[in-house]
Amino acid sequence: MHTYTLIRTHRKTLALQIRQGKIIVRAPFLFPRFFIDRFVRSKHAWIEKRLHTTRPSMWEEDIWEMRAQLTPYIQKRVRELAEGEHLPPIQHVRVTRAKTRWGSCSRENHLCFSYRLAYFLDTPEKRRVIDAVIYHELAHTLEKNHQKPFWNLVIGWMPEYREVVKRLANYWSIV
Repeated sequence: MHTYTLIRTHRKTLALQIRQGKIIVRAPFLFPRFFIDRFVRSKHAWIEKRLHTTRPSMWEEDIWEMRAQLTPYIQKRVRELAEGEHLPPIQHVRVTRAKTRWGSCSRENHLCFSYRLAYFLDTPEKRRVIDAVIYHELAHTLEKNHQKPFWNLVIGWMPEYREVVKRLANYWSIV
């Protein structure tokens, strides 16, 4: 029998997912544990197949939860990091489903951040990765390219930027 995390919710059915190599079962509040165990045992082949893939697939529900968790944090953190930096007004701060970029800044200073940054919320050290992405996008509100003035801003705000971004790259290559 596989070990799993049980999350009781207001739902009518059982749901099974693999997330970051962990088994998660969502079940109705009053659903008996022995039924849940039997359900997990019946999905043994499916679980084994998913556990041995290099990157677990993301379900829509996972993405929604990650966005919901990240959005208030990132909106508050953008305000904190931008405060006192004499930046142009930031029009919007959103968390998106972006898979190929960690963040973006439009010509109108709309800042967007990938839901994947939610992976870095759990410790202060990991949250520095989120700060690095925020600083990168804040610099784009002043410099719309990656020329020397842009990098001077980023490194001026976060001298350890390059080391932190290396952790981001290393982390994502193993997930």
